[in-house]
Amino acid sequence: MMEDSTKSARELFAEALRMAYEKGWEVKSTLENKGNNIMTISGTVAALLFGFGALFLKNLHPDYQFLFVFIALLIGGIIICVVAILLCGLSFRLQKYNVAIGLDFFAKNKDLIAVYKKAPADTFNNTMIQAYIDAMEQNNILNNNKTTLITLAQWMFFASMVIVPILLGIVVHAVEVKAVTFPIST
Repeated sequence: MMEDSTKSARELFAEALRMAYEKGWEVKSTLENKGNNIMTISGTVAALLFGFGALFLKNLHPDYQFLFVFIALLIGGIIICVVAILLCGLSFRLQKYNVAIGLDFFAKNKDLIAVYKKAPADTFNNTMIQAYIDAMEQNNILNNNKTTLITLAQWMFFASMVIVPILLGIVVHAVEVKAVTFPIST
């Protein structure tokens, strides 16, 4: 791509800031997609753990030696999944992302619109440079907060996934020692 040699450094800088500003919005979308995926998977895992646990506990002998361990891990896994869902939900809460020059700018500065229509290109470029910088600062803070919440949710989900093989190990042990009976339906 060839650059237009007639563009001033200020215009090129404004264009570079615009591209960086757009990248911030792409990061926001990516984070929201990741949070949505973690939320969906955590919800599915929580429901499966609940259903699996209810079925297993219904057919488990009450004197089984690992009963309380199983119940504690099952409840812990479900709670951890719910916490992951809540963290993702918090990352989705409505936040004021800054638009470089949005409706608020025009609503608050109606008299400036006529001034900018007649202003030289440098005045507009200077305004856009400042608008992009201000918007990027605010949006970067919001994206960092979103990243923190989604990262915590991801680790919570991973923790719940560590519990699953332990629960399966207890189930296998219970079957081996005949502490669980599944009724045969005819």
